[in-house]
Amino acid sequence: MKCTACNERNGNTRCEGCHSLFCLSCMNKHHDELVQQFQSIMNIRNETKESLNISELLSKNENQISCLIKINEWEQEMIQHIQEIATKVRLNVKETIAKQINTISDRFEKVSNHLQQQEKEENYLEDDIEKVKNQLNELNNDIQQMYDKIQVHCTIPDNIKWDTLVYLIDEELPRKITT
Repeated sequence: MKCTACNERNGNTRCEGCHSLFCLSCMNKHHDELVQQFQSIMNIRNETKESLNISELLSKNENQISCLIKINEWEQEMIQHIQEIATKVRLNVKETIAKQINTISDRFEKVSNHLQQQEKEENYLEDDIEKVKNQLNELNNDIQQMYDKIQVHCTIPDNIKWDTLVYLIDEELPRKITT
């Protein structure tokens, strides 16, 4: 039988892989081609290993992985929204306190002016003294209770499904490798 590669010489060696019959010279060429193909596969394997090593290094740095960057951006945006709301409510509380202090100050000035007028005129009766005493007690109570009367409603709702606000969509890679 003739060599299947050159078709000139007799084939005396059969390749176990492709089952072709080769002469010695063609068998050596066939073997060299297989070595080159195998070396090419080894190069691809080495490149794959390098890619895997780079991916492993990148996985340790959150700033290099787009999906982790997206999570970090989402987190910062949520924090920013919460901080904006908290700042707004804080400002409202401060404005409310300022209004209450102004109201109490106005009431205090009226009582104080009335007292000074009575002192100046030396015109004070028991009823007036009792009335002013009650007004001052009320002012003191209002001052003491001013912060307690301001109510802030903070809700951390149980019905928010936090794990639905950000989650992983896992597109798995094929796992089966046949050898």
